[in-house]
Amino acid sequence: LQGRSSRARSFRELPGRVHVPVRRFEHGELDQVADELGLDFQARGRSRHCRIEMITEHRTLSFQITHGRPTRQENSIVEETPQDPDRPFLLHEGQTTYRPQQVDLVIYDPRTGHLKVQGRDATTMQQYARAFGQLLFRDPDWFRVGQVISLGPLAELGALALRPTPGIRSV
Repeated sequence: LQGRSSRARSFRELPGRVHVPVRRFEHGELDQVADELGLDFQARGRSRHCRIEMITEHRTLSFQITHGRPTRQENSIVEETPQDPDRPFLLHEGQTTYRPQQVDLVIYDPRTGHLKVQGRDATTMQQYARAFGQLLFRDPDWFRVGQVISLGPLAELGALALRPTPGIRSV
């Protein structure tokens, strides 16, 4: 996949309703999903641009989703070439505004019926689950998106949070 980095990716695995074969879909349907996700990204301060590349490997369907993140502004040194070649380059301080690129990954494994979703935030992951449920099964609610499990009680109570759990002696 393009854009791979050495940084470990964190995926959220979402089970499907039942384990059934994926329906065949046209390439135009994938473009439509990209357009709809682009509108969602734009509404949340990201760019309208969204491109989805599908890769079939190791019996899975992988979707690489490229889109823009919110704009950033940084102080910079701007170099200008003077019109007179005998004058030195002109340097001045300024600001550069740009939109970083984000590449997310969604993987459907037909052996388990699960969708693995990697995105920057919970809203994006929920949008991916709905979009790919619609694309693969014509049902936006196909994949169960529950609440992320909280480790808050463990952090607050330590071993007391697990005391009633059989088989766990210490934390």
